[in-house]
Amino acid sequence: GSVHYFSPEQAQGKSITPRSDIYSLGVVMYEMLTGRLPFTGDTAVAVALKHVEEDPIPPEVYRRDIPPMFQAIILRAMSKDPENRPPASDLIQALTAIEENLKAEQVNDPDATQLLPRSESVNLPARRATKKPVEEVKNDSDTKSFFKSKIFMAGLVVILIIGFGAGLFLSSGRFFGGEEVTMPDVKGKQLALARQILEDAKLRVNVAETYDANVAPGEVVSQDPIPGRKVKSDRLVTIYVSKGGEVVEMPDLVGLSKSAATERIQKLGLKIGSVYEKDSSSEPGTILSQDPHNGSKINRGQTVDIVVSRGEKKDTKPTKVKVPDVRNASLDVARSGLERQGLKVGSVTYRDGNQADGTVISQSPSPDTEVAGGSDVDLVVTRHESETSSDNSSGGGNYEPETSPEPSNSGDNETYTEPVENNSGNVEPPSRESGGNKKR
Repeated sequence: GSVHYFSPEQAQGKSITPRSDIYSLGVVMYEMLTGRLPFTGDTAVAVALKHVEEDPIPPEVYRRDIPPMFQAIILRAMSKDPENRPPASDLIQALTAIEENLKAEQVNDPDATQLLPRSESVNLPARRATKKPVEEVKNDSDTKSFFKSKIFMAGLVVILIIGFGAGLFLSSGRFFGGEEVTMPDVKGKQLALARQILEDAKLRVNVAETYDANVAPGEVVSQDPIPGRKVKSDRLVTIYVSKGGEVVEMPDLVGLSKSAATERIQKLGLKIGSVYEKDSSSEPGTILSQDPHNGSKINRGQTVDIVVSRGEKKDTKPTKVKVPDVRNASLDVARSGLERQGLKVGSVTYRDGNQADGTVISQSPSPDTEVAGGSDVDLVVTRHESETSSDNSSGGGNYEPETSPEPSNSGDNETYTEPVENNSGNVEPPSRESGGNKKR
């Protein structure tokens, strides 16, 4: 991620491939052999532009003893066009060949140090080979015991703690010296620009890569420390650069339950997006379809929309019917007309009227009103009441109107029964029975 080592395509914010690593490896080999970087400049942007526009000075200019084959490999690895750089397998073969050639040249050098075969080694007298001074053995034992002593172990721990503290101090910047600077905000910026901004603010930069489907490759996803914070100059700032979304293959979710599909999606680093419900013969909660579809290549972190079954459609709304007009019809005709419409006769109220006896005067609900099937319709029906007289000797009696509830003083045993509606809806006339006082 350092500007001195990254490839031209990375400096331009383009897609990064394994060939980009080959370029960086070429820069490292160049520096190892010559002791200097191929491109330098006053600012990060200047160095990045040289990676894009300039060719490196051949390593043989700085070091004459570099094998021409080795130089050719380095320059090919640092080609501006990624397609011209060797793949990893070819690079390994070339480096191995160079290594074998160098070994062969070293063996042919008469002045080179050589390993003496065991058969030609000098055999010392046995007494000298086995004889070892007692003091030397003792000193060797004392040395081993010292390295195993508690004092040595404690001292080693102290040294490690001091070293760790010093490293932490250096990595975090100068805490007790230097000026304070405000941490710039570089989120969403290209790597080269973000590095320039931070270095211009006298801060050091550490680059880490991360997957993020919502941020374009090469742009800064986040940073540590956060923007706006006061820090000392020369503080190390870590910026996390997006590599884009990690590509995964979309699994087949159709037929799974919603909970099982959600678990499977989350394991792949995906998210549930919109959830739609649809009437279906499938069991409620079963996945009917998905978007993206099965086998699609999608980025990790992307959302997945699903359609879920809610079961068979059930019509819970009652049927609406219009109330027919049964006014001026007889009670029987009115009852039949209402039943044909899926309605029922409710309460029947009798009232005096000009129409014939048993004629429907009014209804509730009124005609053409929409009501639920099976509802009741209340009716008002005419009824004519009249007083009639008959001779007591003949066993007759007076028909008392509804407004005269008091019994007569005559000795007749005539009983009056109120007109009632029979099961068929007809109104039965009053009846008279002899034997007792006239009663209502």
